[in-house]
Amino acid sequence: MPAAGSRSLLVDFIDIASFDPGLAAALAAEPDTHIPALRRAAYHLIEAENQAYAKEIQDSLRVRLACAADGSPLSVPLRSLGKEWLNRLISVSGTIVRASAVEAKMTTAVYRCPSGHLTAVDVDGEDQTLKRPSGCESCDETRLELVPRESEFVDYQVMRLQEPPEELPPGQIPSYFDLTLSGDLVNAVWPGDRVAVTGILRAVPNSFKKSTIYDYRIECNHAEALGKEPELSLTAEDEVKLRSIAADPAAYAKLVGSVAPTILGHDVEKEAILLLLAGAPTHRLPDGTRLRGDINVLLVGDPGISKSQLLKFAAAIAPRGVYASGRGSTAAGLSAAVVKEKESWALEVGVTVLADQGVSAIDELDKMRPEDRSAMHEVMEMGSVTIAKAGINATLNARTSVLAAMNPVNGLYNPYNSFSENVNLPPALLSRFDLIFVMRDSVTEETDRRLARHVMAVRDAGNFPTPPPVDPMTLKKYLAYCKRFKPSLPAQVQARLEEFYVALRRLASAEGGIGATPRTLEALIRLSQARARLLFRDVVTEEDAQAAISLLQRMFSQVLIDPKSGKKLDFGQLTGTPARSMSEFDTAMEVFRSLEGTEKKEPVEKSAFLDGLVKTGKFDQEAAEKMFRRLFKENIIYETRPGFFKRVA
Repeated sequence: MPAAGSRSLLVDFIDIASFDPGLAAALAAEPDTHIPALRRAAYHLIEAENQAYAKEIQDSLRVRLACAADGSPLSVPLRSLGKEWLNRLISVSGTIVRASAVEAKMTTAVYRCPSGHLTAVDVDGEDQTLKRPSGCESCDETRLELVPRESEFVDYQVMRLQEPPEELPPGQIPSYFDLTLSGDLVNAVWPGDRVAVTGILRAVPNSFKKSTIYDYRIECNHAEALGKEPELSLTAEDEVKLRSIAADPAAYAKLVGSVAPTILGHDVEKEAILLLLAGAPTHRLPDGTRLRGDINVLLVGDPGISKSQLLKFAAAIAPRGVYASGRGSTAAGLSAAVVKEKESWALEVGVTVLADQGVSAIDELDKMRPEDRSAMHEVMEMGSVTIAKAGINATLNARTSVLAAMNPVNGLYNPYNSFSENVNLPPALLSRFDLIFVMRDSVTEETDRRLARHVMAVRDAGNFPTPPPVDPMTLKKYLAYCKRFKPSLPAQVQARLEEFYVALRRLASAEGGIGATPRTLEALIRLSQARARLLFRDVVTEEDAQAAISLLQRMFSQVLIDPKSGKKLDFGQLTGTPARSMSEFDTAMEVFRSLEGTEKKEPVEKSAFLDGLVKTGKFDQEAAEKMFRRLFKENIIYETRPGFFKRVA
C-alpha cells in the first residue's frame, strides 16, 4: 500500500469465509461492529511495516470487501432487498444509470466557543443532519459556532443502481437503489457501467415525505466495474457442444433457422439479425479513431408482418439487449439526460448506453419526433453519446448494434413508389444502416395457408411446431462464445470486396445515379467478419465475402430500384436526392426558364408552368403540383402577385 500510495486495503470476502466461516457470518450480520475492527487490524499491520505512512493515512484508511455479486455468500438480487437486509453486508449487481456531482461530506464537525476552545464531533452514518454538542468540552459554554475550516471532509457522491435489463421480469418496472460512495470510491464507476457492489443497506430519513418514511440506500464499501461483455457460465461440455455445432457443414443454415422459430419465413431478415447479433470486431487506431464493428439493420414493412416479434427476440437472445418503442422514447431516453437532483444536477443514461456492447431494438422508428431521432446519429456511427448540459460535459460509451423497425409513410408499402417516397427518414440516418429490408404482406394462397397452419400449430401446442436446430439457450451461449473470435481479412478476400465495390461505383455512374459510398464497403467488411465469427473462424473466407455480397444485393433489389425511372441502382435513395428527383428538378427549372423569356425575365403564371411540366412527358398533373410546391417551399421561386412567380436571383 505505501508503494502504491493506496489508502484502501482490498480483501476478498471469499478468502475470509474460507479462513474462518464464523468470522464471515458475523461480518455479514454485524458489519458496523466488525468492519472497524478490520480497519484497526489493517492499521496495526501497516504501522508495523511503515509507521510514517500509517500515521499519514490513519483517518482515511479503509478496508474494502470485494465480493462477486453472483454465487457468493453475500449475493442478493436487487429486487429482493428489503427490511430483513437492513444494516447487513450485502453484494448486489446492476447497471449505474445516474451519477450526481462530487460533493464534500463532513465527517468531523469542529465547533468553537467564544473563548476559542475547539470541540470536535464525529458525523457517522447516512444521517445528513448535523447534531450540535450541548456545550464546550473545556468551559461548558453553550454558545458554539461551527468552524468549517477546522472540520474534516471526504469526497461524496450518490449513484443509482438499476436492475439489469436482461434480468427484468416481464411486465415489471426495473428495481433501483441509490448508492453512496465516498473517498477513493468516488468516480470509480460511471453511468452505463455494469458493477458489482458490496455495501450495507441503510434506511435514511426522507425530508420530502412524512417523518416516519425512510428511503433505502446502500452505503457502498466496494464497487467494481464488471466487463462490458456479459459472461455466460460455459462448462467444458458447453464448449464442446458449441464447437460441434460450428463444425457442421450446414451450421450457418441451422443458425439462421434458429432465429425466431415461432415466425414463419423471412429467412433473409433472420440472417441479417443473426449477423447483427454476432457483430464484427471493433478496431481502435493509434490516433484514437474507432472503426465500429456494430452492425445496424432497419426493417421497413407492412403492419402485422412480425417486425416487433423479431426485435423482441433479438433483444432477448442477445447477451445484452434492450427493447424500446419509438412512440414512448425521447432523445434523452435513447441517449442520456441531465436531471435535477435536489439542489444539484445528475447525469442519467438512456437505452443505447445501457445496451453498450449489446443490441438496442428500437420499434416504431417512424413514430418518433425528428429531433428525438437525431440522437441516434452519433450512437450509430461513433458508438458514443456526448452530452453538454447544466455544466456537465461527458462522453459515454454506446457501442451498440441498432435493430430498428418502422411502417411505411402511408401504412402499407407502395411498390409503385420509390423507397425514399415510402420512408420518411432523413438521409443522414438511413446511410448509417448497414442493411435495410422491405417486408411486404404479399397475398398468395399457398403462403397464406402455410402461415395459417403455422400460427394455429403454435397456438395449439404452446410451443415450436418444429423444434429449432439450435435451442434458444444454446443459441444465446453460442452468440456470446463467438465474440471471442476476431477474424482477419486475407488478401484474396480484400480483392473480392474491392472488385465488388468498384463495380458498384462504375454501374451507378453509367446509369446516371449516385454511387455507393465508403460506408457500403465498411458494411461489406463487417458482414463478412460477422459470418466468419459465427462459424468460429479466425480468417474470413471467400464464401463469407460472397454471402455478405449476396445479402447486400438482396437489399439493393428492394431499396435502390426506382420503379418510375427504371434506374436499377441509385444510392441517392439512401444518401440524398434520388437520380429521378434530380432529373425532374433539372427539367422543371428548364421549363421555368423557358417561360421567363430570354431578355426580360417576366413572372411565370402557375398554370402555364404546370402545363409546361406535363407537356414534357415526365410529369402528370399530380407530380407537377408536387414539383411546384417543392420549388416554392425550398425558396427557389417566390410569388410576385397572385398566381405569378419569379426565380430567386
